[in-house]
Amino acid sequence: MVNINIFAFASGQDICLELGQRSRRLRLAQNITQKELAQRAGLSFGTVRNLEMGKPISLQNFIQILEALGRVGDLERLLVHEQTLSIGQLEVLEQATKRIRATSKTR
Repeated sequence: MVNINIFAFASGQDICLELGQRSRRLRLAQNITQKELAQRAGLSFGTVRNLEMGKPISLQNFIQILEALGRVGDLERLLVHEQTLSIGQLEVLEQATKRIRATSKTR
């Protein structure tokens, strides 16, 4: 299976459309109407409809919708700071992972 980042070369409008489609699929998988999702999220029906149509909504509203869908935890993977190691840390890591051979046995 190949992992393709469809957002890598997408426009902002394309990303909004894709996130709206994904949100809609999540909502439908939970058998929730747009109206019910709006109520759970404390938002207007129009906000949910706009998201699902790929129209931009505020980040706060998007988070509220994810909370209502039980998927706000998915945001944890966004914008993760990748830790870089210093040369000294890499040397320590290399020493710790060097293969140690058993001594040869004489017959």
